[in-house]
Amino acid sequence: MYLSRDPKSLSYEHKSLSSVSIMLEVQRYCSVFKDEPFSKFLRWCTVQKLAFLDTAVKRKYKALPTKSSLRGIYVLKDCFKVITDVLLEEIASLSERCKQYISKLTAVYVDTVDSDRGMTLRLLPKVENNGEQ
Repeated sequence: MYLSRDPKSLSYEHKSLSSVSIMLEVQRYCSVFKDEPFSKFLRWCTVQKLAFLDTAVKRKYKALPTKSSLRGIYVLKDCFKVITDVLLEEIASLSERCKQYISKLTAVYVDTVDSDRGMTLRLLPKVENNGEQ
């Protein structure tokens, strides 16, 4: 969603953003930096060699309420972020849907047997004719 160079694409626009605002956007999509200080996020970005750190920094003192360092980067336009959000929600729900599917398959095709040696799994005979064995 953030690029250091012009992608020559209509889906990106040039913006001046602070590293803090980038971190806040990242927190929308993952919980890795939820309770972490900004310095840890910036250190992680440096170790990962993320390209947005290579852009020139402009210091703004009078235009904003506080002193800020802004980077000129290319950002995915909001209308495309909506599509990204929908796709990420679908991907996140895949895990739960897969668990449910595996549970259903297990209920039909696998029998658990408790014994002295612990729980074991046994495949049931092949189910044919609409569930009749």
